[in-house]
Amino acid sequence: LRKSINDFVAKTRELRKYELSDDDWQSIELVTGWLKAFRSATTQMSTTKRPMLSSAHAIFRGLEESLQDDLANLP
Repeated sequence: LRKSINDFVAKTRELRKYELSDDDWQSIELVTGWLKAFRSATTQMSTTKRPMLSSAHAIFRGLEESLQDDLANLP
């Protein structure tokens, strides 16, 4: 996807000012990972008609730990 977008922007003069840097792409990848983690947690908690507090707590803790790891690795 990155290559396709970069190629398209490079070919379109009006869009060149919006070309994404490597740092921009890294930020997009980081946010994408966060969104996937939230989607996964939401899906897990929505799979049953009656979510149990113990499973919701475990899912929340896993999400929290994942985000803390990501934040610790930020430059």
